[in-house]
Amino acid sequence: MRALLLLGALFAVLHAKMYYIDFAGNKTFDKDRLYKEVGLERSFWQKWRKKLPQVDEKLLPSLYEGLELFYKEQGFWDANITTDLKDNKAIFRIQENSPIIIKNIAITSNFPITDKLSVYKNQRFIIPEFARSKERIKKALLQKGYCSYTFKPKAYVFHKKRNAYISIYLDKGKLCNIKDIDVKGLSTLNPKVVFDHIFVRPGDVFDKQKIDESYKRLYSLGYFRQIRFDYSKKVRNQVTLAIHLKERQKKRLYKVGVGYESDQGFIGSFLYKDYNLHSHQPQIKLRYSKLQKELAFSIFTPSIWHGHDMSNELAYKDEDFKQFKSRTYGYRFKLLQDTFTTSYAFGLEAERIEIYNTSSCIHERSYTFVAPYARYLLDRRDSKIFPTQGYFWLTNAAASLKWLGDTNYLYASSTLGYYTKLQSGILFAKARLAQILASGSLPPTKYLYAGGIKSNRAYGYRSIAALDSSCGLGGKSLLETTFEFRYPFKNIYGAIFWDRTYLNSKSLNFDKSVDGVGIGVLVPMQIGTIKAYFGLDPNNLSQNFLGLYIGAAF
Repeated sequence: MRALLLLGALFAVLHAKMYYIDFAGNKTFDKDRLYKEVGLERSFWQKWRKKLPQVDEKLLPSLYEGLELFYKEQGFWDANITTDLKDNKAIFRIQENSPIIIKNIAITSNFPITDKLSVYKNQRFIIPEFARSKERIKKALLQKGYCSYTFKPKAYVFHKKRNAYISIYLDKGKLCNIKDIDVKGLSTLNPKVVFDHIFVRPGDVFDKQKIDESYKRLYSLGYFRQIRFDYSKKVRNQVTLAIHLKERQKKRLYKVGVGYESDQGFIGSFLYKDYNLHSHQPQIKLRYSKLQKELAFSIFTPSIWHGHDMSNELAYKDEDFKQFKSRTYGYRFKLLQDTFTTSYAFGLEAERIEIYNTSSCIHERSYTFVAPYARYLLDRRDSKIFPTQGYFWLTNAAASLKWLGDTNYLYASSTLGYYTKLQSGILFAKARLAQILASGSLPPTKYLYAGGIKSNRAYGYRSIAALDSSCGLGGKSLLETTFEFRYPFKNIYGAIFWDRTYLNSKSLNFDKSVDGVGIGVLVPMQIGTIKAYFGLDPNNLSQNFLGLYIGAAF
């Protein structure tokens, strides 16, 4: 009996009638929007070939219900939709009729919300936009520290008159404070590591943005497979913040990668990392490309001293520069700490550098280089992933005395970036100034070079040497400027840019420059922004470069 039922079901499936779906009479929405709303979104090739989606006849009633619901959500409460079946084609004939119009919006609020609304007087009453407006207002309240507000948004619809009236009452209440922070779910990790890597403390004003950034900071440590911040428990403007954590089950990571970049050719990489070896994170990294071969062993230890993390690295690096090659054996020690708006690091690097395969104007020799260094970042951008407004300031410094190595050396670099929203897009401006003061024998690898997606985008990585050098060596004086305009296209951004680079062999000298202009595409994602840029030198059109990058390029 069961076999007969299965055979009957199979027969019915094989002989089910199929219908091509089409629409007629739609004026406000095009066919692609309607296909998407009923779950039949067409691919690019289907659109190009003007191919209609096909469904089983049993699905026609659910398509009708979905289409009817969509029109009501969009304000067309009296839309008349009929289904016309002809041969193998089902046509949904739509008579939209007059929509529900918002006649008035009454707001009583002690918190600014007008810019959060996407429903407007004398326009259609669109239910999803009303819901999104409510969510934006709640999010804005949390971001400003208000979690015990009174919020009463209401919509009154008079169907026969086809009118809607919106009333919004909002009392923001008092600012909320974090009463306590409860960390749950740790099995091997010291709770101190968690507290050192979040940006909120008991007694602070509740700040949703700080909580969001704390989530990202904890996740970036790599110790956890699941993180959840719960701030639903609140009494009289006092919030108890619960952080629910689940540590990684698989603590060992093996990663192999292959790729290609226009300036580096084939790229191969291997990574081994243990995410929790008694709270340490040992790592082995291998990288191969035309310009760089690297082997590095490092250990990361969180919360080693007054909230600072520590990193130790031993590395071997073989690099190809334009006029020479180098082998570097090095050790690097670093202490670092992040706060919500700043991060800084300081440490020591010691290297043995061998210069070989040189051009005639560069000597083959070895150098000993020992230098303490420091890095400071002030970040006032509205987002670490894809900023639209704000600024950042990044500065680096390193110094070495001749009794530590082969040269007296002072390096300083400062980068200032600024983002601002315009009516049609985002304007980004950046300037970087770097200087080297040195006496004695300075390794050629320590000079300043330019080019690449973080520098002048008409040139490949490290392909710009000092513009006044006949030897092709880097410079001691660098000034780079960038102006970039980003225009949104749904979920991606198009960009046009202008880069200028001054690079001179003498300190504090800016008399020669090269330009790069071009276009780009940016795709914001949770892991970072995917960027593709094509640039060329307007004074030498044969000089061009195509670059790809993921992340924040300071």
